[in-house]
Amino acid sequence: ETDFAEWRRVIDVNLGGPFLACRAAGQRMLADGHPGGSIINVASVLGERGLANGAAYCSAQAGVLNLTRALALEWARGGVRVNAIGAGWTEGMAMAGDDESRAKLERYLPYKRLARPDEIAGIAVYLASDVSAYLTGQVVWVEGGALSHV
Repeated sequence: ETDFAEWRRVIDVNLGGPFLACRAAGQRMLADGHPGGSIINVASVLGERGLANGAAYCSAQAGVLNLTRALALEWARGGVRVNAIGAGWTEGMAMAGDDESRAKLERYLPYKRLARPDEIAGIAVYLASDVSAYLTGQVVWVEGGALSHV
């Protein structure tokens, strides 16, 4: 049971933060007359899949995915690309529970391990580069096949 104050806090941090960052970066890119720019949001795989007792967080992450898509459409004429990385469970992230919980999660994942941070970073470099100049409004999932798992 999530009370409304906690709901608001989670939404404000996890969706409000990306909104404010996108707005600041996008306004600057559009106002400065840049020939283009790239904004990369990072969202969780839980924006695509729900999690019991995680309604606020999952909702916020889904919001980041759709914020990305909406801003991509709004800012494309100004040459600003907006994409997202849909990150799965990653080494170094805070995990509730103990080693047993982590082992259970790893057994569930197709690669049987968590992602390494450099595997996420490589996608960010790609999205920021000119190689992805015709890519906007997309979510690049870096989740080791977790979303393909039934």
